[in-house]
Amino acid sequence: MWFLFGVVTLSLMVWVSFHIRRSGSWVGVQRRYESPDGAARTYMHAEQTHKGAKTGFQIGINVPVGFDFELRTESGFDQWGKSLGIGAEQSVGDSKFDAEVFIDSDDQRVGAALRQSREARTAVLYLFRMCREQDGKLKRIRAFKGRLWIDVNDKTGLPPWVIADKFSEALHALAEALTKESRSLARVSDPFRIKALLILGMSTGLAIFGLIGLFRARGSWLDLDTESMWVWTSMVGVMLCLVGAVLALRWLRASSRAHYVLAELLTVGMAGSILSVHALAAEFNRDFDLSAPTVYEGQPARVFSENYRCGKGGRSTCTRYDIVIEGTWPAAGREFSINEDTYHRLKRYQRVDVFLKPGLLGGRWISARSSRLGLNKIDCFGWISADQQIWSTCDVVSVWCGHSELDGLGYLPFAPNLQLVRRAARLYVG
Repeated sequence: MWFLFGVVTLSLMVWVSFHIRRSGSWVGVQRRYESPDGAARTYMHAEQTHKGAKTGFQIGINVPVGFDFELRTESGFDQWGKSLGIGAEQSVGDSKFDAEVFIDSDDQRVGAALRQSREARTAVLYLFRMCREQDGKLKRIRAFKGRLWIDVNDKTGLPPWVIADKFSEALHALAEALTKESRSLARVSDPFRIKALLILGMSTGLAIFGLIGLFRARGSWLDLDTESMWVWTSMVGVMLCLVGAVLALRWLRASSRAHYVLAELLTVGMAGSILSVHALAAEFNRDFDLSAPTVYEGQPARVFSENYRCGKGGRSTCTRYDIVIEGTWPAAGREFSINEDTYHRLKRYQRVDVFLKPGLLGGRWISARSSRLGLNKIDCFGWISADQQIWSTCDVVSVWCGHSELDGLGYLPFAPNLQLVRRAARLYVG
């Protein structure tokens, strides 16, 4: 289970890293044009579609400085993070710019360059204004791995070349200003992404680990009182999640993106923490329970199967196997799921012995179940006398030996499926 947790966490981190790199390596068509001052310019453009309908476009240029940032409109979610005091958005001291643009980056060179360069701020505001004038919406201005581009939502697709060239001019002006100002600024590493990937990978791995434990508990007939442990395991899971969130925010320190991590921890991480604590508590309750079991002998058992449609589009047929154990034991009449092999073994018996333990944490569980001697005809009953004479209510019967599936009691000393003639009419009383 823990190996699976590690695999899931590592796989998620690799997938997110791949997705981030892939988003910055979009492919477009190159266009050359001449700027108003006579300089030769180039840019890449790509049109975005969904199911044949135009949804927007991208226009980007190459830049000599490897910035990593995102400029976009501040959302309500960003404002929520700032209201909690966990965000640390960079400001440039320009009220109009700060009110309209959210700097999504922890690279201090970005804020410093925008603060020192009026041309850079003007170019950014010009890009936002141009998109509104074209009835589009500028999703973001993105810089990553030596590229600077804009993502625009526009149902008309790529604008005319005159407008596209203006977008390119604004991007070149922004790139030149950032390059000029960054020469006097030392580059500082930004470990946020690696830290965030580790935290998000662990929280998502916990959620998957907990879900697997939940499905195992629902499909198992060992545990009787896992529901009673939900209250205190939920409280423990919530407390662990809150402690983890505080430690994660301290580790991330002040960041403009810390609220993303906090939101994930309070949703997926919270669910994963609660489910994982409950799954581990259920296993701990069984594995460390050294008490002697209470044995309920000869409890009537009934197994049955049910077919249902499954698979993609319901094209396949699957079978569900269940058992109901009646009698005087505490969970009499309760239905449990079993596998096919157990179903075929138990459907030949009418009675089982149930070994019930109280559980270390108070959750009762079935430590073993033992099938009683039975016959493969519903209206026949039989038993073995002290001298190993077999008695039954049928003239000819097929007899098999009962055995324990979990506690290792072994087989009775006679061959299964033995054909015998009736010696007397007696009733099996369990």
